[in-house]
Amino acid sequence: FNSHVVTSARAMGTLVLNGQTLGGQQIITISAPQTITVGTYTLGEVGLSDHYTTYSKNGQTYASVSGTLKITVHNPTTKHIEGTFSFTAEPFGCEGSNVSTTDGIFSITYK
Repeated sequence: FNSHVVTSARAMGTLVLNGQTLGGQQIITISAPQTITVGTYTLGEVGLSDHYTTYSKNGQTYASVSGTLKITVHNPTTKHIEGTFSFTAEPFGCEGSNVSTTDGIFSITYK
């Protein structure tokens, strides 16, 4: 999906990037250390990895179990970050099928 609303935050050393559709029917959130540098990182599980994603669709949340985050640009001075991502996520807190996201891209100036 294409994000219509893009937000970002920094808290406790973590950079959180969020893209969602209007109305919030679909949301992807990427979390990584604020000090992340250009490079390729393995996305893991929430609470077990410094790099992870969540995906929500119509109120159901999925959390990454595997994937790749590639940072192509990160300028901490201008607070601009760009990259690509793909991941597989499993339902968070309930039963259901896994979902996959491929060919994700982002370019965000964070606060």
